Amino acid sequence: MLPGLQIFDEHEFIECKVLSEMVNDIANGNVKSLERYFSDDCNDECNDHHVVVYLENVIDKLCFNVDEIRKLLVHKSSKVRKIALFMHQRWFTEDDVMMMQNDPCHIVREAYLLQGRAVSVRSLVKQAKDENVGVRFAALKRLVEFANIEEHKMKILKVICSSMRDREHYLREFASKAIGEFRWIDEQTMKQMMTKQAEEGSEDVSGALVYGIEDEYSDVRRNTVRAVYKLTTHGTVSQAFEFLVDSLNDDDEDLRVVCTEYLVMLSKKYELMVDEEIVVQISEGLRERSDRIKLNILSLLSNLRYENTIIYDILMLRMKDGIKPNEVHHVMKKIASRNSRVFFADLTKFYVRTPIARVECSLEDPYYITRLVVLRELCKSGYKIDLSRDISDHFLFVEMMESKLPKTVYENYQFCKDILCQFITEKELNMHADAGIQSNSKQKRKLRTERMYNQLFKDMLRQGKKAWLIFYIYKGMSELMNGNGCRILRRIPYLFGLSEFNISMASDINAMKRYIQSLDIGSIQASRYILSVPSVVEVNDKMPIRFSIGVLTENACTEARLKIWVEGRPCMYFGVVESLDICIMDNVNRIYCCIVKPDMEDDIQLSRTKSIIIDRKKPKADLIPGINY
Repeated sequence: MLPGLQIFDEHEFIECKVLSEMVNDIANGNVKSLERYFSDDCNDECNDHHVVVYLENVIDKLCFNVDEIRKLLVHKSSKVRKIALFMHQRWFTEDDVMMMQNDPCHIVREAYLLQGRAVSVRSLVKQAKDENVGVRFAALKRLVEFANIEEHKMKILKVICSSMRDREHYLREFASKAIGEFRWIDEQTMKQMMTKQAEEGSEDVSGALVYGIEDEYSDVRRNTVRAVYKLTTHGTVSQAFEFLVDSLNDDDEDLRVVCTEYLVMLSKKYELMVDEEIVVQISEGLRERSDRIKLNILSLLSNLRYENTIIYDILMLRMKDGIKPNEVHHVMKKIASRNSRVFFADLTKFYVRTPIARVECSLEDPYYITRLVVLRELCKSGYKIDLSRDISDHFLFVEMMESKLPKTVYENYQFCKDILCQFITEKELNMHADAGIQSNSKQKRKLRTERMYNQLFKDMLRQGKKAWLIFYIYKGMSELMNGNGCRILRRIPYLFGLSEFNISMASDINAMKRYIQSLDIGSIQASRYILSVPSVVEVNDKMPIRFSIGVLTENACTEARLKIWVEGRPCMYFGVVESLDICIMDNVNRIYCCIVKPDMEDDIQLSRTKSIIIDRKKPKADLIPGINY
């Protein structure tokens, strides 16, 4: 069916002879002039339909002059005028038809505005108040094009703000987007947009952002939040900040996420001092299920300035509600650094030292770690605090937990050496304390502290092979001071090429600490001893055991030997070579091997012990009785 034939359902072309004739002419390519298809037998509605069908089907086949088009522009049918308007736009763009913007039919007025034709701002302002939503929307889109012209921008802003109260959703959505592009808005106007209390002369703009943030549609509310951030200046940042904080109670989670993101950006862009009420309101966001919102809230809290230390109490409470301790520690570090004066004024909340009482500390207590973070930041800010030895020593743990980049924290491994010396010191103090009777709480605290040290030294191993020396000294001193011998310490000279290392130093704690501090860990060449052996060797009954051992070494000790032994039998020693073929005649089920440095008392093991299982196959009976293979 040809275009235009369904405009009037009650006029089928079969019932109208003139329309049927037109259809046949169009199909045969024999189209006559428009006047030939006018019939006195048809009513006005039918004749108008003839014109619509004619224009829609011959627009690409015939040419019209400007006078013919102008005649159609004043046709009594709005559909004809709309088609004529498009034809005029196509062929006669330079011809002025501004009278069409005042056409009595909204369809024509909307089409004229959407075509981007010349129109005055005054006329667009009038059209923006049109009763038809399509005309209003088209006028708003055109008005935004003139928003940067000095003489019109305030007039246009008033129209956009008025549209924030429009009854149509998509028009309010457009206005909420457009309002954020008016970057030139002065502080007084911005403040009026954030309050419904209208002042004289500002009735049109008053409350525009309030209406947007209270809109029933979440997309309008999200656009309004973005607009508030874009329009905020130094003079309006406090009011804008409180305005966005109120939006944290919105029902839409996506909007709350957007709101927290813009609050974080505001806190980074401006220095904001907040009172206790705002702090409590913001902190309620830490109860959210969304991890994204909680992280944004924590980031926001770390960027603010406070009147008191209520934020510390709030974060301690939230840590019980599920906020991870390391996240709280990271936030408190920034808060204490940024608000050091306020926190120092309330120092007794974090630390009180008396000549009698000693701080009971646990490095696995997240609340104690938080106090450590605050105290350390106060000391870094230059405040003089009479700290106990425990507190000062445990600052190293705080730095260790915060460390992420080896270049800054583990430079020259000095940090690791400090931790190791601190461990030896505390271990010695605990040994003296063990002579007396300890309570269960002190014993538990001691075990927690040792676990904390163990985890810290394991983390050091991630820094590279050279950090293994620190770990070996830690494990060796722990073994020695616990009364379990010095097996690990004996391995250190041969695993790390430290010929000057003497186990006798371990008996003098101060000498050991001096030696640790003198170590140039960066220049140490660690040794490697790796054995490659089969896990299982299959052997026929009464046949010798044969297998090969592969040895990979790096910076190996010249005195190293390959040790092979079987339970209950003497050990065998071989020189360290890349590959060694072994043949054993004994009837055994398991063979062990490792690389050692032979010693009269006890061999010093330099590699992991490898175990080889011997799988004896049962003999197969031959066809000749009495002969087995």
